[in-house]
Amino acid sequence: MPLKYIKWGVWFASVSRRGLSLSTQKFPPGWDEERVRQVLAHYEEQTEDEQFAEIEAAREAEGITLMAVPTELVPEVRALLARKQNA
Repeated sequence: MPLKYIKWGVWFASVSRRGLSLSTQKFPPGWDEERVRQVLAHYEEQTEDEQFAEIEAAREAEGITLMAVPTELVPEVRALLARKQNA
């Protein structure tokens, strides 16, 4: 699974758990409802072993760092990452 899918995995899982309508969501550039449904299906159908393997692959990926961020700082971290990507 490419890292770009992992990046959006939490967002997709959140949409799925909350039962939000995909038709009312704003999608990331290049994404549409069908692509979101495919990624949701991927994460919902994963076994625990597959989930673990995907997390381990992300941890070992070159140029990627995983870290815990206090919840109250998440909006600021997301904004910083968005500025970095758009630069």
